[in-house]
Amino acid sequence: MNTATQTIDLIYESLANRFYEMDYKTYSTNYLGRNNSYYSYLKSSSSSVSIEALFNLYAKLMYEEEMAKEKILEADDRDLQRICQSRAKYFGDMKHTALNGLLETAYERLEEQKETDVY
Repeated sequence: MNTATQTIDLIYESLANRFYEMDYKTYSTNYLGRNNSYYSYLKSSSSSVSIEALFNLYAKLMYEEEMAKEKILEADDRDLQRICQSRAKYFGDMKHTALNGLLETAYERLEEQKETDVY
């Protein structure tokens, strides 16, 4: 299993465990920025995750983190602030995971390209 696949699988599992409404269709469209069968297709084939999908995932997680941070500032209730802080931290951690996966995948693909260019 390559870095890109590991990254999107790890993040999907984490999101699905935390947000019960998460399914492959929601993940495909809302997080990977693709059509609703994209993640299912990747799971059932040996196709590679696109760099664009990884970038979309990173951008969505960054957006969710920022929205949670804004809600911390807007919340009047300490319990709600704590919930929003937890949510911001969670999405920040997932954002870093996505960024690492994106960068490692880009590097791997550049190295593969170098190998094919040599021959």
